[in-house]
Amino acid sequence: AITDADGGTATSITNAGGQATLGAATGIGAVGVGNEIDTQLGTLAFANSGTGDVSVTNAGALAVSGTAGSGNVGITSTTGNLAVGTSGIVTAGGAVTLKAAEADAGITIGTGNTLRTTNGVATGANVSLIADNADVTGTIDAGTAGTVTILQSTAGRKISLGSETSGQLGLTGTEFDQITANTIVIGDANSGDLGIFAAIAPAHAANLSLNTGGAISQAAGATITVGTLTGSSVGATTLGEANQIGNLGSFTASSFSLTNAAPLTLVGDVTTSGTQTYNAALALSVVGGSRAFAQAASISNVTVAFLMPDQGSTRYEEHDHPGFVAEMKKLCATCTVLYQNADADASRQQQQFNSVIS
Repeated sequence: AITDADGGTATSITNAGGQATLGAATGIGAVGVGNEIDTQLGTLAFANSGTGDVSVTNAGALAVSGTAGSGNVGITSTTGNLAVGTSGIVTAGGAVTLKAAEADAGITIGTGNTLRTTNGVATGANVSLIADNADVTGTIDAGTAGTVTILQSTAGRKISLGSETSGQLGLTGTEFDQITANTIVIGDANSGDLGIFAAIAPAHAANLSLNTGGAISQAAGATITVGTLTGSSVGATTLGEANQIGNLGSFTASSFSLTNAAPLTLVGDVTTSGTQTYNAALALSVVGGSRAFAQAASISNVTVAFLMPDQGSTRYEEHDHPGFVAEMKKLCATCTVLYQNADADASRQQQQFNSVIS
């Protein structure tokens, strides 16, 4: 292993603007302040063949590449930009976090370069990019189970999706397509307003989470196409375009408005302190627990399918159905309830479900 002998932040390896190669079997530095290897380099190559972590903090702009096992990799540039080198960063299931800490600095994964956590591990591991700018023309592969998180380094930094906006952390539609993951997470509670300015349709991720300490908005024609959408905003979330979202998962906002051109299944709770408005054919999935789309809120113009399994129990016809309709009317006078009973026929219930969401 390579360790930081001083146990602090004093520079361990200095070759200002130059390069260094670090190799070990059981770790290069370790996670935590005082445990990382502190460097002043222009180019870093690392190889860690075992399970230990790789943790390096560099003063100045840095191009980094390397390989690691199942241990975590954390690379930070305290000043200047951070780039993935031509040899890429590859781990065997170890999570990777890259951070360009300086205000307005960026992280670049250039064309032909890769950041991959799937070496022999198809499920992969999480990847996090933390910077005020991101340029992803190369590829990120977090596997079938990994999450790719992209968020700002400076609190309050605004986020633009679909197209780049000067002075904001941006990710274009093409850059979304360079990411393979189970879930892509954009922003957090410290992000500024998040705007979608051109269409986004992640080609290699089933789930998208949008998060901000401000509001979420959508420009004309800037649609979202994704399997499942989740997220949070301190302000309003307004998604008024002809989106193609299959499932709406857990979402919190001061108010929430969604237009969806495709049938929409609610698979998580949508929680607001203000109004919720849906322009979509909406199905509620209650498998594994209850789902709610109005909490201390008003909603309108929603079609809700209420599907019961059989007529063997009189409660479905005599109590559950009329009770559900009555409660829906209290929540939403303009909503429509579609009721169907499968009469103990599983294939019929599947057909009914397919029918109401088509």
